[in-house]
Amino acid sequence: MTINPLICNCFIDSCAFDPKYKPEDDASNEIFGLCEDGKLLIQIAHSTQKEIKHPNTPAWVKREASNLIYTIAVSLTDNENKLLRKIETILAGNGKVESILQDARHIFEAQKYGSYFITTDFRLLSRAANLRSSCNVVVLTPSEFLSIVKQYLLEIQDNQTKGRSLEKPSMTKKPQEAKIDSVFYKGYRIQAAPYKLTDSGEFKVNISIWRDTGSSVNIRNFSAANTFKTKEEAIAHCINFGQQIINGEFENCSVTDL
Repeated sequence: MTINPLICNCFIDSCAFDPKYKPEDDASNEIFGLCEDGKLLIQIAHSTQKEIKHPNTPAWVKREASNLIYTIAVSLTDNENKLLRKIETILAGNGKVESILQDARHIFEAQKYGSYFITTDFRLLSRAANLRSSCNVVVLTPSEFLSIVKQYLLEIQDNQTKGRSLEKPSMTKKPQEAKIDSVFYKGYRIQAAPYKLTDSGEFKVNISIWRDTGSSVNIRNFSAANTFKTKEEAIAHCINFGQQIINGEFENCSVTDL
């Protein structure tokens, strides 16, 4: 079962910005287009940001990267350090750990804050299955990721055509449960999608805000640093967070052009 990429954080590797072969080059461009349209949230790990600043990185890649959200370097807990060491071991295989430290950090950031890591690095792709089972991050190519995105976008369009209310496409909850984590507010639908942090076990605030324009469904994703001990508490805060965004209470979070 795939994770819905429209309501989670998706990370991209620096090498996936400008693939030199098809179909990955076209897929990469289309992914950035969806991101610009507010239908997809693509992020860059702070460790990847260093690579993008390299003098040999094409200027257009740097411009695209400047529009994306970055994580920042933070101290790791003991459990996080253990997981990072495990990722390093997986990537190194029989080789030297020193040669994969940067890649390991990319993967660690992706699993900590999101669900997908988009790359064209064969070494990372060849270890995708092991990484997913070990740290629950999906490592895949731009074209593979785009295929999943299109499946979920198509489900949204199908539901709209059939007159169904907007809901997270993969959701199979009872009606009374759906009312708890998904509400309409001032012409928008707020979808709460908190996720559990590996180290603390607490739930981090994460939402998507949907708007049906009549001809299309526009989506924008937002996250906050707040964490809560239970999913129910996190969902309640997600809904409140979404309402505050719609009310224009945050300078850097807006849906006015959605």
